[in-house]
Amino acid sequence: MHLFRTVTAAAVLAASSTFALDRAEALECSNVELISAWGAGGGTDTFLRNIAKPLSAELGVPVKVINMEGSMGEIARQQLISRPADGCSLVSVDPDTITTAVDGTTSITLKEHLVPVFRGHVDIGFLHARAGAFGSWDEMVAWAKENPGKLKVGGAGAVGTDRTALETTLAEAGVSDFIYVPYNSTGEMHADLLGGRLDGMYDEMGSVMAMVEGEKIEPLIVFNETRIEQFPDVPAAGELGYEITPSNWRGLAAHADTPDAIVQELSDALMAASKDEDYARYENERLLDLKADGKLGAAAFAEAIAEERALKEAQHAAQGG
Repeated sequence: MHLFRTVTAAAVLAASSTFALDRAEALECSNVELISAWGAGGGTDTFLRNIAKPLSAELGVPVKVINMEGSMGEIARQQLISRPADGCSLVSVDPDTITTAVDGTTSITLKEHLVPVFRGHVDIGFLHARAGAFGSWDEMVAWAKENPGKLKVGGAGAVGTDRTALETTLAEAGVSDFIYVPYNSTGEMHADLLGGRLDGMYDEMGSVMAMVEGEKIEPLIVFNETRIEQFPDVPAAGELGYEITPSNWRGLAAHADTPDAIVQELSDALMAASKDEDYARYENERLLDLKADGKLGAAAFAEAIAEERALKEAQHAAQGG
């Protein structure tokens, strides 16, 4: 009997200590800020604004989105690591966060300064043109070959997913002489395409669906292995025999010094928020649910990032980087 009382007391003491530790490391914020590395109206901005409401319900505090575009996300990442490592601020991350770290154009990396928290989805890119400018992908390619150096195509950032997809696919179509125009704000890029200052642009459907449905722009090719059911007349890069470049994804990261318990709490809250009915509708309407394995919690997201970084480091080394 005496032994039973002793073991029970020890168990209670251990449980009390664990509870105290959890309380000390639990998320305690009056509000949470999601820092977007890209401008208002783009894919990252709309992703964050749609996840903010259900995330607020999960955490029980207001969730605000702020935009700090510029320098391929460097400004936003610098802002994040200047703040306390308490989980009350998160920054958007995407494949360009890895690319810029590998090629040395950023000083803030997912390997040393940030910890992955949540990947929301994998998005599939298209090359779009102003409605009526070209009748098809083949017509754009033919025009570009007849007018070397005149084709102007835009994308988000100076390096990364958009530029790689455009350069790879156009080169495989036989177009190597064209102008790539980088943008920090997709809203500005959209305006330039509609205003005739661009001939084409890389963007995911979620950012431009209204313009496509309004017949202001039209997709010419999708950077995917096969055609997308919702756009059966748009050829896929894979069916044309082109190399398929990695698709874009969007997620959130915290300060690397954030306690593991808080990272997990945020990850769980975001995974739960992503199941919200309104959020699920947003994803479906913008074709963000085409990849079944798009959503990842903190641990799985970290593994995916490590694999992608290793691949990009190998590619960079092979290119003499």
